[in-house]
Amino acid sequence: MARKVGQIIAQGNRRWLIRVYLGPIKLQGWIFALLRDLQTKASARDLCPKAHDLVFRTPSGQPINPDYLAKHFRSILDLAGLPQTRLYDLRHSAATIALAAGVLPEVVSEQFGHASTVFTLDTYAHVLPHMLDGAAARVEANALWSDGVTTR
Repeated sequence: MARKVGQIIAQGNRRWLIRVYLGPIKLQGWIFALLRDLQTKASARDLCPKAHDLVFRTPSGQPINPDYLAKHFRSILDLAGLPQTRLYDLRHSAATIALAAGVLPEVVSEQFGHASTVFTLDTYAHVLPHMLDGAAARVEANALWSDGVTTR
């Protein structure tokens, strides 16, 4: 059965366990290879067919409980000597890095499943000011009237 973007594919009895299909996500080649390897290894010992499409599972193949994951994430941060942060904050970091790297807001909005690009821009507006200098330089460099000399 083909999934449709926005389709609820799993729902628990708690509101934060709802899983919605957001469509394909483009990944870097090395990440894709790593995830494919994880999936192949997990499929070889698949004990929970209903969780076959999950990237991260328990050793028995079950979905990972979010509370368990959050608890262990905190201990991993402690072991690494990193400041405490919420697991969900990684999502904000990824969006911020993408925008700072020059990824179009429309693309970030699509990848994160935001309802609109306006929401993405409102949420991550703090990233945009330092991008303005780069934008101004690119426009100036590509202007038809530009002779390579800047005037101020």
